[in-house]
Formats: sequence, C-alpha cells, structure tokens
Amino acid sequence: MTTLRRQSGYAARITATSTLFLLFLLSLFYSPIIMAETTCTNSIIEVYPDGSVLINETLSVQEAPSNITVRLLAPPIYVFAIDSDGIPLPLNYNNTHAVISVYSSGQVTLSYYTLNLTTKAGDIWTLTLEAKCPTTIILPDNSVPVSMNPTPNPVIIGNRTGFEFPPDTTITMNYYVLPSQFIPTHTNTPGTTQTTTTTETTTAGQNNYIYLISIILLLIILLYLFQRHRGKKSSSEIITTPPKSGSLDDRDQKILEALKRKPMSAPELMHETRIPKTPLYRRLKRLVDEGFIEYYEENGVRIYRLRSEDASQ
Repeated sequence: MTTLRRQSGYAARITATSTLFLLFLLSLFYSPIIMAETTCTNSIIEVYPDGSVLINETLSVQEAPSNITVRLLAPPIYVFAIDSDGIPLPLNYNNTHAVISVYSSGQVTLSYYTLNLTTKAGDIWTLTLEAKCPTTIILPDNSVPVSMNPTPNPVIIGNRTGFEFPPDTTITMNYYVLPSQFIPTHTNTPGTTQTTTTTETTTAGQNNYIYLISIILLLIILLYLFQRHRGKKSSSEIITTPPKSGSLDDRDQKILEALKRKPMSAPELMHETRIPKTPLYRRLKRLVDEGFIEYYEENGVRIYRLRSEDASQ
C-alpha cells in the first residue's frame, strides 16, 4: 500500500512539472500577441487629380514583437505595411483601424489609398482630414490652392512643393486643378538668344491674366449650360436601378473576365488586365457597389471575386 502511494505521488509531481513546462513553451510561442503602443512620426499625403489620395504614415514602434493598432484617416481601398528593411508585414484592417504584426522595434511605414478625403463642388476640390502627427500634403501637379486652414509651411519634397501642417489639427484645403490642355508650354530655338524688356514682361503678364480670366469665364458658361440641361430632364429619365452589364466598358469586362478564371487581389488584377492602379481601384469599388463583384479578406489582403449568383451563370 505504501509503495502505491509513493508511485501516485511521483506521478502527480511529474504531471505538474510537465504542465508548467508546456505553459512555458506556449508563452514563448505566443508572446507576439501582446498589444503595444505606437507613435506616428510623420504623415505624407499625396493627392491625385481624380481626387484619390495616397497616405504614407511613418510609425515608431518601441516594443516588439507585438501587434499595433493604427487609426485610419478614412475608409481604405488597399492597405499595406513594411518595416525599416522594406519587408511586408502581416495585417488586418477595416474601415477605421489597421492591426499590424511587428517583430522588431524601429520604424514601420503604413500606406493606403482612399477616396473619402476629397469632395468636389463645381470646379473646386476640398480636402479635409484630422492630422494625428506632423502632416505634409502634396497637391496634384498644375493645381492652384484657393484656401488653406491652418496656414501651412511650404516644403520641398523631391522636385515638388508640399504643405506642412502641425499635429492634432483639422486640415481643410480648397484647390483648383488646371486642365492639362490649358497649360501653356514654352520652347526655345537652339542657337538663339532671348531678350526681355520691362514692357514685354508687363505685356506677357497681362496676356496671361486675360488668358486665365477667359478660361474661368468659359468654365462658368459650360457649368451653367450643363445645369440648365440637367434641369430639363424629366423625373422619368432618372435611372433608379443599378446598371446592367450592357453599361460596362472594355476595362470593366476585362476585370470580370479575369475574375471568372479565379478570385484575385488588386495587384493580381492590375497585372492581368494591365489597368493602371487608380482607375482599377475606382472600377473595383463601383463594381462592388453595383453588385457585380464581392470581396473577402485573406491574411490581411482583400480578394475580389464574382458574386455567387454571377459566378453560377
């Protein structure tokens, strides 16, 4: 009887020791699950002529390995993150936040596209956002700022001019994008010498001013005619149902044909269809909204596919 009690005591101690050792191993493997604080060092926002925006945020990570949560400025189209060595990091995101898994301390760059930071009224674009950290905004080429609040500091990034704003501020920018066909170009004939007098400079300035006023008046007239034409439409002419497949153009058809073969991510569709990045994302968003395609997330990447009823046809 004494021997049996000793054996059962040994077995209990062995079981307890094994359990503690197993818990120790699990703590080593699952240590990256902890949530850590992160600091936004700076943000560079590039605005495109069609109103889409690319946001690049530089984050400082003090504790790793860990998961960091970042609040997004607007609902994103496509999100990706890289560490200081340019290695992609796994992440998950929704319309408001992104959760990034980091394995070493240092800097992390979070990049994403959005269509929800800009609006357009007539010919004037408006960009509005809440700056979390020092933010530099680069407007499209050939754009003319109309108003900015608060007043920024002009900076040079590469060969372009940006506007730097302080952190924790609400930024509002109004700007106008000149059509490319209205931008005058100047060419010089090789071997000739240009001479400019004060009178010629003044005349050129006056001509440019008259030219700009003429463009603005022409745009106002076109806008008036367009609004008047819309006012003549009867209510029966307004389309209230989603567009059918007959309204899809060649690029839309390329996207749908590619997704008939298999579900794809946006970069894969870009490679398959040869459609540029910004037009592709706009078409994907419209095709999702109109019910032609749908998406799901796999390892933090958005995968697009035909809707179930379309795939069965």
